[in-house]
Amino acid sequence: MRKKSNKLEQLGSILPSAMKQWRVDNKMTVWSLQEKWPKIVGEPLARKTHPLRIQSSTLWIGVSSPAWANELQLLQCELLEKIQSEFPLIREIRFQIETVSSGRIR
Repeated sequence: MRKKSNKLEQLGSILPSAMKQWRVDNKMTVWSLQEKWPKIVGEPLARKTHPLRIQSSTLWIGVSSPAWANELQLLQCELLEKIQSEFPLIREIRFQIETVSSGRIR
């Protein structure tokens, strides 16, 4: 049986590993990306796209139509550079077609 430790640890020393264990770091990054998305990609593009999730160092971006997915494939390098200026750990972007509801992709 494991003995309980009464030793107190500083929150800052255990928080990073706990966040990684709970995958909070990726969720916070996606949330932060969503908040900054219009600034990063511009308002017109932000109305047609949004960050979905991060897997490893790949950002999945929801797009409103196959035509937009094709257009963004052509702009992939430029878009990745813009994203990396704010989030340098993102190494790749992929696109996923989403349905539109209430004027925003879900």
